[in-house]
Amino acid sequence: MKKHIENKHWPCKEKKCWRCCDPVKIAFRKGVNPSDIPAPKDDSGNPLWIPLQEVRAPEKNIDTVRVQVYKCLLYDKNTKLCTNYENRPEICRNTSCIDDKSQETIDEQHKKSIQTDFIKMKE
Repeated sequence: MKKHIENKHWPCKEKKCWRCCDPVKIAFRKGVNPSDIPAPKDDSGNPLWIPLQEVRAPEKNIDTVRVQVYKCLLYDKNTKLCTNYENRPEICRNTSCIDDKSQETIDEQHKKSIQTDFIKMKE
């Protein structure tokens, strides 16, 4: 039986935000091999994320952070929603653009997260 991970707060459904899923972006420190980052798998062991041959960097941390980009097979481009949101992978449940301990409101935090610009790198 699968262990159920408690959802962190994600405003994606209430804000109709798809930014983290199209494409999925996983940050890693410069010098780390992105292939060492395990992609989630479905119940049959098939990968749910397909790595794209693209690395990006957030404009504000261009010198230290890199972002590996993936296509998520659970993401529906038409509805801009996860096709299995309630049972999404552990990494999706455990990560959020909202910090419950922040002094900023959810709206303020969400606005900052969607305003982050990423630059394609030639790595």
